[in-house]
Amino acid sequence: MSLGSEPGLPIHYAGRTDTLIVDDVSFFRELMRDAFSRAGFQPIVEAASGKDALSLFEQNRFPLVLLDIALPDIDGLAVLEAMRPAATTRVIVITAAASRDVVRRAKRLGAVQVFVKPVEPEDVIRFAVQGLVGGDDDHALR
Repeated sequence: MSLGSEPGLPIHYAGRTDTLIVDDVSFFRELMRDAFSRAGFQPIVEAASGKDALSLFEQNRFPLVLLDIALPDIDGLAVLEAMRPAATTRVIVITAAASRDVVRRAKRLGAVQVFVKPVEPEDVIRFAVQGLVGGDDDHALR
């Protein structure tokens, strides 16, 4: 993983951010969970369905949500709409079903970014860290 123009510099997030990964493909959830965990994100919670995601989100307003669109029970856009993410929640959509309409709708519903699969976990981490760090002095990249 690298950040910016310094090859080989690992991405590390030194803040605490509860992260929810929503995808029906277990391999993809594991890939993202492992990469985000190595980058310092903890705790990480996983959901394989829209229903599970909404239940978990109701219990804990996660600051960071990685959300797939193609879920087996509830469309990811419907999940996003039901979450009604506040300014304190950053929803990053990661999907193979990314038409222009889907991207526009996801952003209108509150997604801060849409990545199209296949995607490198490091690209998602880099975007997440940059958005979370913002101007907050309590968090740092190392």
